[in-house]
Amino acid sequence: MNDKIVQSRLVLGTAQIGLDYGIANEIGKPDLNCAENIIRTAWENGIEEFDTAQAYGDSEIVLGHVFKKLKIQGKVKVITKPDPKIDHLDDLMMIRNLSQSLCNLGMKKIYCYMLHREDFLNLWGIGLKDIMKGFQEDNYIEKIGISVCSPQIALKAIKTDGIDCIQIPSNLLDRRFEDAGVFRSADKYNKKLYVRSIFLQGLILTEKNKFRDSMKFAKGVALQVETLTSQYHLSRQQLAIGYVKKAYPSANIIFGAEAPPQVSENLECWNKDYSFLDLKDITKNINSFDDRILDPSKWG
Repeated sequence: MNDKIVQSRLVLGTAQIGLDYGIANEIGKPDLNCAENIIRTAWENGIEEFDTAQAYGDSEIVLGHVFKKLKIQGKVKVITKPDPKIDHLDDLMMIRNLSQSLCNLGMKKIYCYMLHREDFLNLWGIGLKDIMKGFQEDNYIEKIGISVCSPQIALKAIKTDGIDCIQIPSNLLDRRFEDAGVFRSADKYNKKLYVRSIFLQGLILTEKNKFRDSMKFAKGVALQVETLTSQYHLSRQQLAIGYVKKAYPSANIIFGAEAPPQVSENLECWNKDYSFLDLKDITKNINSFDDRILDPSKWG
């Protein structure tokens, strides 16, 4: 390790590396050279944790290629997720899927093997726990996690024996997990939270006159965000990052990028002092939104 400052709470999300992802993505999926520069920029600026999945196109393969080139396979921490389409109670299929991820990544051990959908928690007590714990005992994975979409399942996962990490969507617009006490519960049970969707797939970053026709229903969001950015003299990006940094002090924060400068910009925003932000004022001035806004699967 050199003298770089380790950004211990930041995680590079790599869906953008394997797929076209997010409404604010104007570039599309980066080519291999661009992806390498994204990962290199993150690593050289202290980000040591990377979030990927079998369902993220060729993201695992790209990560493995770059890790090997940078000679950091044994230094990075990787979160990956098995293909959600496979039978998670078929131990042989799960073993093959894990083996494929290890091969793609060029690693002997995965830091956190995370179930990709919250409904897999229903399988935990009927065989899935044994399969996942077996991977852990055989030293192929260090931690077990699950990615969820609802606060109720997050609370259930936090209280589930054997689940170490829970990944949730949360941001200055989506405060359902805060209101449900998910962050307090995670601290109580000593479970690690990973917060994704801090820009709500780019919605928070989109100016009111930049929405495509199918997203015009979300223009009210842009107006409310714009009011706050003017009040606090921050960019949309700074406001979004500043909010999650201050509101979720014990959680790890996932952000993505489709170009290297975005990594640097996000890091610059993250390292800014946000002590002046008034979280109560922000939440008072941002409406509670319904699923049409908060759930990207419902966007037109």
